Formats: sequence, C-alpha cells, structure tokens
Amino acid sequence: MSPAEELYMGVGRELPAALLAFLLGGVLGGVYELFRTPRAASRHPAAAVFAEDIIFCLIFAVSYYSFSVQVTMGIMRLYSLVLMLLGFFAYLWTLGRAVSKIADTIIRGGRIAADFLGKMFKKATEHLYTMPLFDKSSKKAD
Repeated sequence: MSPAEELYMGVGRELPAALLAFLLGGVLGGVYELFRTPRAASRHPAAAVFAEDIIFCLIFAVSYYSFSVQVTMGIMRLYSLVLMLLGFFAYLWTLGRAVSKIADTIIRGGRIAADFLGKMFKKATEHLYTMPLFDKSSKKAD
C-alpha cells in the first residue's frame, strides 16, 4: 500500500469525522460560554479579556490538534477545522443565545437579590445602632 493510499480515509470514515468535528465545535462553543458569562456579570479589564481569549484560542487549537491525531489519522484536514468553526458559530447563534439570555436573567436576579439584601442589612445595622446598648451619648462619663 502506497503512502497516499494510507492517507485516504474514504467517505465512510470522513462523514463521521465531519460530524464529530461539527459537534466538537459546538462543545467548544459551550466552553466559550464559560468565558463569556463572567464578562456579562462584571466588567473585565481589557488585559483580562485578552488573556481569556488567548486561553480559549489555545483550547481550540489543542482540541483541533487532538481531533486530528485521534480521528483523522494525524493529518490536520481543512474540512475538520472549517466544520469545527461552523459548529462553534452554530452553537453561538442558536443554543448560545438562549444560554446567554438565561445567564443574563440569573445575573440580573442575583444583582437584585444582592441589592435587596444589602438594603436590609443596612436597615438592620442602623436599627441596632439606635438601640440604647450601642448609644454612646447615654453612657455616663467616668
């Protein structure tokens, strides 16, 4: 068998590989969501966003390399990279939008709850300081 024949996967193996590449891209879209959600929760400095994006790109690159080694006989094939990117963007445009809206709602609810609890805590501490036990003006000078 010639080296060229050894590299040929055939449609029977390329079709499942293509589907796996697309699904892996979708999974990587979910991984990206783990970076995107905290950004929505609080403002990140530009350097932190840059670092997060670099980390994600490294995750994507290692995933592509691992996929190539495991599934496409160690050959980095362009169709698998393209399908991974398509799967990634398909996730972001479909399920990612829903997940992002849910995360935004949870974050907004958490902020409302934190504001409410903060106001209640402030009222409680103000009430405590008006009690005679804590009133310094009612204590006699020694």
